[in-house]
Amino acid sequence: MDGKPFRVTNTSGDGPHGVVASNLNELVQEGCNKLQMSADGCRVCLFEDGTEVDERYFLALDRNCKLVILQKGQEWKGEKFNILDKFVETFYENNDELATLANDMSSPKKRKFLENFIPICQENISAEKREEDPSWFEDLDKRFKTKSQYMKSICGQRMRNYLPKDFEKEKEIKIKDKLKEMLKGNNHNESYFDRTDEQKCICDSSGLFTCQGPFDKQTCGSKHSINPYRCKEHRIMFRSWNFDHKKERSVIISNIINYAENVENNNTKVNDTEVLQFYEELFTMKNLKFVYFVCHKLTKHNIL
Repeated sequence: MDGKPFRVTNTSGDGPHGVVASNLNELVQEGCNKLQMSADGCRVCLFEDGTEVDERYFLALDRNCKLVILQKGQEWKGEKFNILDKFVETFYENNDELATLANDMSSPKKRKFLENFIPICQENISAEKREEDPSWFEDLDKRFKTKSQYMKSICGQRMRNYLPKDFEKEKEIKIKDKLKEMLKGNNHNESYFDRTDEQKCICDSSGLFTCQGPFDKQTCGSKHSINPYRCKEHRIMFRSWNFDHKKERSVIISNIINYAENVENNNTKVNDTEVLQFYEELFTMKNLKFVYFVCHKLTKHNIL
């Protein structure tokens, strides 16, 4: 099996260094060599969200994805948590009480603490057009004329990112092309973020999004919510909200690979019904939950 390229770093932020590996053990060995640290007892996690990589997950990793190599006793909760830790260390390194408060954002007090650092903005929620709320559009491309147009764009981009990557076999590519065609035919499900689309949006008519809670819960116990249509600061904060696959994306990709192999071995055609199921699991709310990042659990979901 040919190796795939990856970028590796450690909790100290060294690197990232480029490595090529064909299996998890090789990745750890090569990565530790580049980072000049012992490979004994090391684990690998996704840099973005802290998901731990095992042998099975390794096969579904995208080329050039960024990974963190952890030594014994180390943890990595994801890029956003790391940024928060650095924030707390910088501003409150001499205040243990505040540092402890900020490290656990699941409570209302800690959320309130962070909100105090966000400038009080002049609300203009109902405005849609650029000329009606010019401050909301600051730092955005001029092509975005309305708030909903921008929100649809970022939702569509997230959906496109869920498309399988690095498929090389004929049947795998055929399935990917079918998924891509279906996603395009549904306008990349971008209406999920469009408050003007009452039928498909997952927010209310004002643009308020409510956290749907962890994958293994019916609701969000902390009742997280946000309205990115409110002001520029809340639009930026909205980046910390994500879709969470109840059945993990890596599992779905593995199922696609296995199905494509069976089709190839049995010399049969790709079944559109099977592809539709993969599509719904990857791109629709049948398998997605929209959550604030503290409700995005990084453990294995164990949903089949």
